[in-house]
Amino acid sequence: MAHIGERIRLARTRARLSLEELASKMNVTKQAISKYETGKMAPSSATLLELSAGLGVTLDFLLRPMDVQFEQLKFRKLSKLPAKDRKAIEADVQDYLERLLLLERIVYGDDNCPPFSGIRHLPVTALGDAEVAANRCREVLKLGIDPIANLTSVLDMWCIRVVPALAVQGFDAVSTWLDQDIAVIAVNSSEDIPGDRQRFSMAHELGHLVIGASPAVDEEKACNRFAEGFLFPREAVLLELGKSRTRLSLEELHRLKQLYGVSMQTVVFRALHCGVINEATARGLHIRLSQSKVGKAEPFAGYPRERSELGRLDRLVDIAVAEQLITVGRAMEFRA
Repeated sequence: MAHIGERIRLARTRARLSLEELASKMNVTKQAISKYETGKMAPSSATLLELSAGLGVTLDFLLRPMDVQFEQLKFRKLSKLPAKDRKAIEADVQDYLERLLLLERIVYGDDNCPPFSGIRHLPVTALGDAEVAANRCREVLKLGIDPIANLTSVLDMWCIRVVPALAVQGFDAVSTWLDQDIAVIAVNSSEDIPGDRQRFSMAHELGHLVIGASPAVDEEKACNRFAEGFLFPREAVLLELGKSRTRLSLEELHRLKQLYGVSMQTVVFRALHCGVINEATARGLHIRLSQSKVGKAEPFAGYPRERSELGRLDRLVDIAVAEQLITVGRAMEFRA
């Protein structure tokens, strides 16, 4: 039962609790918690129940084997995110993936989790190549130049697992691989993050998964450029704005935000990168946007977040219950 100790440590990490803090909550010694985690001492059934309550997890969580190993998550702002928060996000993502992949095996059969079915290693030797890569992805996905109504559904077309992650301030999204063939994008689940930023973060992480940036290219900037082009392609920009403009109104930026699901700031960048406006016009628009903000929000109505309850895990739970592969009670454990 050595995996129980690993599960206790994982749950404690996700809860961002130190050994001392958990021991204090349970009224036991720090040494006892350490022995549970290292497998030197087995917790009793009563202690396991207390641990599940103190850690805010189900008993099923603590008893579940550790069967998911992923590459290190690629945090966009690694230097600004405390180590405790990064580890908590990793633990939360691991828990969700374990439940998701177990469900996939139940629904699709043992060891038959669909692998990533998209394209990889698209060459990027300059920032402009990132936009070419975005166009190539849209072409393969047969998206044309139309707005993407639901980005999560598009990512699911390539069997990319989109995972809701802990609502940690300063964190947007991360991506990783399982066994080199299962792609994962984990997104901050906070309802305070507007939908346009949520979508841009997912598109940015898609860039990390599909492009192969040369050492001379800043990969973060390349993925930003990829996200711009994927959500609001060049042809659509020229169709909406024309080939050359001397000024753009905030109302126009907002209309395109609502149509393409990108921020007004991103619309300005798209106009600049597609040659529609010059640097001076772009600077002026960014200043106007900054002055017009209400708190941290852009002016006018926000863009709605994509609904996490329509994701892959919930869909598989519905299938498994309908096909009588799991009970309703088991379904609740998967959705926990």
